[in-house]
Amino acid sequence: PPPVITSATTASGTVGVAFSYQITATNNPTSFNATGLPGGLTVNTSTGLISGTPTTAGTYTVTLSATNAGGTGSATLTLTVVNPPPPVITSATTANGTVGVAFSYQITATNNPTSFNATGLPAGLTVNTTTGVISGTPTTAGAYTVAISASNAGGTGSATLTLTINNPVPTTTSISPASTTAGSAQFTLTVNGTNFVSTSTVDWNGSPLATTFVSSIQLTAVVPAANVAAVGTASVTVVNPAPGGGTSNAQTFTINPPPPVITSPTTATGQVAVAFSYNITATNNPTSFNATGLPAGLTVNTSTGLISGTPTTAGTYTVTISATNAGGTGSHTLTLTINPPTPVIQPPFTATGTVGSNFSYTINATNNPTSYNATGLPGGLAINTGTGKITGKPTIAGIYQVTLSATNAGGTGTATLVITVGPFIATGAVGVPFSYQIPATGTPTSYNATGLPAGLTVDTFTGVISGTPAAGTDAGSPYSVTISATYSTGSGAITGSGTLTLTINPAPPVITSGPTASGTVGTAFSYQITATNNPTSYNATGLPAGFNQYRRDRHCNLDHNDRPVYRSRDGKRTILISDPRHRYSRQLRRNGPARWFNCEHNNGRDLWHNDCSWSIQCHY
Repeated sequence: PPPVITSATTASGTVGVAFSYQITATNNPTSFNATGLPGGLTVNTSTGLISGTPTTAGTYTVTLSATNAGGTGSATLTLTVVNPPPPVITSATTANGTVGVAFSYQITATNNPTSFNATGLPAGLTVNTTTGVISGTPTTAGAYTVAISASNAGGTGSATLTLTINNPVPTTTSISPASTTAGSAQFTLTVNGTNFVSTSTVDWNGSPLATTFVSSIQLTAVVPAANVAAVGTASVTVVNPAPGGGTSNAQTFTINPPPPVITSPTTATGQVAVAFSYNITATNNPTSFNATGLPAGLTVNTSTGLISGTPTTAGTYTVTISATNAGGTGSHTLTLTINPPTPVIQPPFTATGTVGSNFSYTINATNNPTSYNATGLPGGLAINTGTGKITGKPTIAGIYQVTLSATNAGGTGTATLVITVGPFIATGAVGVPFSYQIPATGTPTSYNATGLPAGLTVDTFTGVISGTPAAGTDAGSPYSVTISATYSTGSGAITGSGTLTLTINPAPPVITSGPTASGTVGTAFSYQITATNNPTSYNATGLPAGFNQYRRDRHCNLDHNDRPVYRSRDGKRTILISDPRHRYSRQLRRNGPARWFNCEHNNGRDLWHNDCSWSIQCHY
């Protein structure tokens, strides 16, 4: 037989709530069915189970059926679906988030909400109206009052969520630039890091700067010129304000001094083998120094800037000197000239010459002199300053202290040369006080004279030979006396010496004839001059008019210039004879033109020549 429905003919359900109803029947149904079901419910035709979640409230007349091979049995089910009560929010009414950090909050409620909502959310957060999840990344800190709700067919339940979005604590990783020079103009500082917010500020030594938010990892700030006016450092931090927030770690900004400016001279001079020193100086407190291109033998102390050492090679060097501080490096070019060693004058340091004769001496010096000089030379000598050769004909006898010099770029070397110029001649007489100064220039430290005749000595401090020649010393005349002057020099004593030809004449005559005589005008007068010590000539001055006195000289007596001397009869004018042999040329002057006369050998007779009141007697 067909099945007979045996299950209840009434049932109830709630919108939104799972519903289940089992069709039952006799006679082993092989299939089931239900028609007129409310939305959300379905029937399993194999098992007869009606299930699902009703979506619409109402009273529904559902026709149930069960079928087997014998046929179909049916019945009516009255199904009442009612609305549920509104949801009641059960999730927390407070929550906290952090700017820049992902946030999530789940709205929960009773009575099977079918949708959710949230209003008043901070920027960066949204609500999923299906699941009730509020999520996102907040961008702005603050305390927010958020209205949250949950709805179902029975209505809407709501609550207030107090949502606090805190600022994070910022961190800094770098700043750019990290330094500047004291006195620089205003500039923009870039700060890099994390957890920056739109209200972040960059602080300079704790004082806020005008800050621009670029992103959560970068800020920029304007640094006024006044902040970098002086050398030093500054602490740069980022501050995020409340709620939350805080101060970041610090970055150090350095305010450097201006780079050094070299102030030491740009030229310097040294000399090979002579210790050299040059100090690099600069403004703005350098902390290190350097020098490149130095000549061999020189080095620089990079801490003090002292260039020192002993140069080994001459030349002109272009040296780059520099001074460095935290602000940079200042450099300059030093033109360094290393001169060769000073010339050293070589021996000999004595030379001899003769008055009127050619003289030559060449200065010899090491280290390639470029010029020479000599001071204190005897008259008649001169130096070629280009070759160092001293030449000429000396004019005056003496011992001369000459200062030689040889010059090159490295300096001037000097030495003392003693030049002895002869001949040296002196005359004395037996019994007559004698004095002779050894003729030496400069500053001799001592003198000497050897081979002096008896009665004469030398003062070795003053160089004066003095005394009275002893009797009989004329017999040994002339004497060859070695005279010398010694000079002290840095390299030792130098002595110049020469031969003095010293003639000692006999003692002068002593008049023995009477000191008085008388005569008569118009009557011939005669008076014989007599004297000791073998006179060779006589003379008388102040004779009365009418008297003639002639100078008779067997050997033609010589004046101080080695010329024979004759005197006129008035005792005032002198005739000079130029050749002391058999022929004499003489020049007579008396208020008129010169006239020449000859006096010839005349077999021992006197030769007279009367002209212009002159009388001349020559005796052989």
